[in-house]
Amino acid sequence: MYGSMHPDAVGHTSPSFTGDEDGGNEIPENGDLGDVHLVTSGNGLRSRNHSTTEGGEAANSWRLGESVESDVGKLDEDEQCGCGSFRPRVLRKCNNAVCLLIWLSLAAFTQGLLVNGLVNVVVTTIEKRFHLSSSQSGLIVSGYDIASLLTLLPVSYFGGAGRRPRWLAFGMVLVGLGSLLFSLPHFLVGNYLASTNSTNLCVGTAFSTSQPAEACVSPISRFRYIFIFGQLLHGVGAAPLYTLGVSFLDDSVKLKLSSLYVGIYYAFSTLGPAVGYLLGGQLLSLYIDFNEVSKWPLTESSPGWLGAWWLGFLGMGCVAIFLSIPLFLFPPVLPRTREYKAARKSETQGDIAEAVESAQLGFNGSIRDLPKTVKLLLINKTFMCLSIGAAADAFLVMGCAAYAPKIIESQFGYSASNAALIVGECSRAQVLSRLDVM
Repeated sequence: MYGSMHPDAVGHTSPSFTGDEDGGNEIPENGDLGDVHLVTSGNGLRSRNHSTTEGGEAANSWRLGESVESDVGKLDEDEQCGCGSFRPRVLRKCNNAVCLLIWLSLAAFTQGLLVNGLVNVVVTTIEKRFHLSSSQSGLIVSGYDIASLLTLLPVSYFGGAGRRPRWLAFGMVLVGLGSLLFSLPHFLVGNYLASTNSTNLCVGTAFSTSQPAEACVSPISRFRYIFIFGQLLHGVGAAPLYTLGVSFLDDSVKLKLSSLYVGIYYAFSTLGPAVGYLLGGQLLSLYIDFNEVSKWPLTESSPGWLGAWWLGFLGMGCVAIFLSIPLFLFPPVLPRTREYKAARKSETQGDIAEAVESAQLGFNGSIRDLPKTVKLLLINKTFMCLSIGAAADAFLVMGCAAYAPKIIESQFGYSASNAALIVGECSRAQVLSRLDVM
């Protein structure tokens, strides 16, 4: 049943092992367990290590079957989800490119819904509520692009050398705060005094009809600065999404899957404005003050009707802040990212790889290297042609999208909610075309 000591080739003795009849565990005949590392058994259990305690008793450690140590335990600290010492086991299931794609897509969807959807829908409502001119409302809409223009370059340059998930999370916090700030004037200005007169631009005794049009300025028009500041936060917060987000996603997948992942990501960013138009249209069908609707004999077609423009910003602002939490917990580098980078480098042609390495030589991510980096991009003909084409496309599409609901409302007599629904239905065609391309 048990083994016996036998001499080996050099005269030393070593324990031999035989199994029990019932397939039980095997042990050495001399009872010495100090150097035994593996003992087979018929019931599926096996010993990892045997150590002898001071009292001569052996402490055995067992595990089931052929399971091995989890791959997560072998990851570096910069490849594990969490923050500091907070690295719960449940986050290990999210440490992959698919989960990254999901959360980034939701973030891009929320940002597009807010900035390119709801803001454009409520332009005419804000003009009526706060007595703004078209030039003033145009400045509000342009605040997002101004902030993005000023922050895209430094964010993409310095963020690319840092922890990209933290930059993305901080950006979503700014988007959420900008949305909450955008809804703030509704609570500061008080309840809306509805009127059936559609030319109610100068209200109160402080304004005289004999004054010129330039002097007919309402005090509540000063709230436009809050709207502008909210849009500036939107622009700064969205800057990492379409720079660091795309590069982070591209680095985390194989080369042959990169286009698919990036295409899905951009499809969600395009779907956001379409849903924003549809959602904004539904919200504008609700009266601006829920508790005051019964006091005024108004319908949605009445000239004095104003919809609940602020409600979407309040809700989606909270959603944007919530989405920053999972993005913050992602590691700087996903597992196998280094492997994918090495594979791409090996697939790159030799002369191109040498050119890229020589161009990056001496760059350490400091502010002094920024002009050199910009110069390298400006002399890249392919990159410049693509950038100019994208800018021309945005010049035509974004300008039309910002004022399309207002034009439909004023020229064709539609209500603000119906005009938003029409633009939202038209935006769905762009989403479907991107899905067909993928």
